[in-house]
Amino acid sequence: MITILGAGGAIGGELAKLLASRFLAIGALGGGAALLLGPRGEILPLPVSALAGLPFADYSVPGAILFIVIGLGPLAAAVLTWRRHRLAPLLACATGGDLIVWLR
Repeated sequence: MITILGAGGAIGGELAKLLASRFLAIGALGGGAALLLGPRGEILPLPVSALAGLPFADYSVPGAILFIVIGLGPLAAAVLTWRRHRLAPLLACATGGDLIVWLR
């Protein structure tokens, strides 16, 4: 674990959570925006046929879910972690649960 001594004392796990949340948020926001802007695979080369059997006609709804839940959730977790808010660990765990559902 990386430990950094700052004015408030030693921080280590918080830094790792902060960096991981930011990394995840940037990727999900970019991917979600690409799916929203090109819902038929115009930007990301994803065939609409991959959605066969799912309740989606194109990638606009999955793109919105990716952008909002998987993108903004970790961003909010990063902000709360940065501010050392008491709900930061809860939101970080919820983000992990979201990822499990998304990747399943």
